[in-house]
Amino acid sequence: KDGLFEIKAWNMLDWAPMDTPDEGIITHLNILLVRALNASASIADVLGRSDDAHMFRLWASDLREAINRHLWDESTQGYIDCIRADGSRSPIRSQQTQLVAYLFDIEPQERKPILEGYIRHVPDGWVTSGSPFPIAFIMDALDKSGSRHGMTDIIRRWWGLMLDHGVTTCWETFPTPGSRWPTRSHCHAWSAVPAYALPAYVLGVKPIEPGFVRFEVKPFLDDLEWALGTIPTPHGDIRVDLRRRDSSVVMSLTVPEGTSAVVNKVEYAPGTYSIVL
Repeated sequence: KDGLFEIKAWNMLDWAPMDTPDEGIITHLNILLVRALNASASIADVLGRSDDAHMFRLWASDLREAINRHLWDESTQGYIDCIRADGSRSPIRSQQTQLVAYLFDIEPQERKPILEGYIRHVPDGWVTSGSPFPIAFIMDALDKSGSRHGMTDIIRRWWGLMLDHGVTTCWETFPTPGSRWPTRSHCHAWSAVPAYALPAYVLGVKPIEPGFVRFEVKPFLDDLEWALGTIPTPHGDIRVDLRRRDSSVVMSLTVPEGTSAVVNKVEYAPGTYSIVL
């Protein structure tokens, strides 16, 4: 009746004191459903199923409207974590909930600057990341806001901590002193954020079309002197080698056969190039 999604499940998003009970209306789940519906619409577009695409987008739009009508709190300028099973509104505000709302364009335009502010500055008393997984949302949000500055510092701080302990895998959570399971597990795929962030945001390689048939290269060295890496695609490897030279950055880029790259709005056919950025 309120147009929101509700499910009895383990509704956790992060190992942090968010308010995401097993019953009730969980804000981040509703937001992720909007994202899933819009992604389904895009897939339907590729398959030429325009009626399905229209239906998915209509459902996503209706759910987005319901989220803003019922789950935004004007007094604290943020989305609540949930409406509990007894109908009470959660007093908890979390950075995680605001980030997914921002990433998937839930907020109306006038609230966008508010949510952008929560990427780097979280109000006192709000919940922040308790594990590596939601840091991927921070990385994506920094990029969407137009500023990747500080990404390498985030990686140094949290994954450097793991390296300082001599580990070769990514912990499930950040250490909790005195806990029976200080990191829960020592190896967790959801915690491998640098494996995503470094190629996507330092090397700057992202697909424009399915299968990397067309891809963009928008590198950002931040405070690094160099970076190099290989991104496998169905058509072969994309290779990027970045070197800082005085006030510029020189990039060696290999574009595999069957693909094209876009760098600073210029299209590059298959081949290897040296580009001054």
